[in-house]
Amino acid sequence: MIRAHTLSFVTALLLAGPLAPTGIAAQDVDPRPGDRGLRLMVGDVGVAIGHVPRVTGLRVNWSDRHLDSVTGLNLTLWRADPDGVGGRVRGFSAGLAPQAGRLEGLGLGLGVVVGEESLWGVHAGGLAAIGGDAVRGIQGGGVAAISGGDLLGLQVGGLGAIAGGTTRGLQLSLGGSIAGEGGVGGQLAGLGAVAGGEVRGLQAGGLAAIAGGHVQGVQLGGLATIGDGTVKGFQAAGLAVIGSTALQGVQVAGLATVSGGDVRGVQVGGLAGVAGRHMMGLQAGGAALVAGCSMRGVQLSLGSVEAGRGDDRFELADEPCGFRGVAGVTAGGYRVVGPSARGVTAGGWVEVNELRGVSAAGLQRSGDQIGLSVALVNWTDHLRGVQLGLVNRAANNPSPFRILPLVNLNF
Repeated sequence: MIRAHTLSFVTALLLAGPLAPTGIAAQDVDPRPGDRGLRLMVGDVGVAIGHVPRVTGLRVNWSDRHLDSVTGLNLTLWRADPDGVGGRVRGFSAGLAPQAGRLEGLGLGLGVVVGEESLWGVHAGGLAAIGGDAVRGIQGGGVAAISGGDLLGLQVGGLGAIAGGTTRGLQLSLGGSIAGEGGVGGQLAGLGAVAGGEVRGLQAGGLAAIAGGHVQGVQLGGLATIGDGTVKGFQAAGLAVIGSTALQGVQVAGLATVSGGDVRGVQVGGLAGVAGRHMMGLQAGGAALVAGCSMRGVQLSLGSVEAGRGDDRFELADEPCGFRGVAGVTAGGYRVVGPSARGVTAGGWVEVNELRGVSAAGLQRSGDQIGLSVALVNWTDHLRGVQLGLVNRAANNPSPFRILPLVNLNF
């Protein structure tokens, strides 16, 4: 009869705790109507069943509310009070939906795990794990893992891994990973990896990898990678790689590599490569390469290569263009066009104001030519060098020698 009475009493505490009045309270916590708990404790140490706000040891409760502090094991059978719980749990939190102001240690919830202010340690929820202001450690949710502020550690969410602040660590999701203020480490997502600020490390999304600031590291996107600033490192995308300020390193895209400023390194675009200002290094574009100011290095395209034909806005920038044109090894299957071409230039049609070095083309049209030009038709206003072709024009030669077959020259 004693055991039956005790069991009935404990059951009543768990089920009726939220309904029956009590005078039980812990230090620094004001008792509220509905508080009830069985204390098998010496001071705050021992076993508590029901609502006991401060416990060191084992605490079992039906629904948590206005908690103070639990150190040890906190088992919550039902969801927390809608008005919040507060307080702190250090140790092991478990149940349907364990919740407190701060959860520190290990937390496991069949539904959710919630740290109203923060989660520190390892926390996993069948549906979600949520940290209000910050998360440190390992956080996992079957549907989502969420930090309202910064993240330091590993975050894994089935559909979403989300941090409202800065991320330092790794985010993994089959859906999307989001770092509200950028991060250092890695973002891997089946759909999209998005950072609101600067990214350093690895960012990869099945559809896209997007950074709202500079990027330094590796970006991979099924469709596109985008950096709203300078993009450095290795970037690859099925359609486009975009750096709003600059591209530096190695970038490969199925359609195009695009930068609003300078491009340096190795860039390959299946269709095109575009630089708002300068291209330096090795660039290849299937149909076109375009630079607003200049190209230096090796530039290759089956279509058109154009440099230095940008409008006045390039000259009004903080750093004027300076040299306009191409310099180095330049080849355009269709044409090479610009104010100046220096080095080795080849194209179906080469049209520049100044040509210096060696040129091979179907049609070569220049204002000034210094060096050797081999073309079906060479057409130059001022020649200092040699022309080889079917028709060779040097307007600065005396009239009998201005247009000659096979060879024309002027030194």
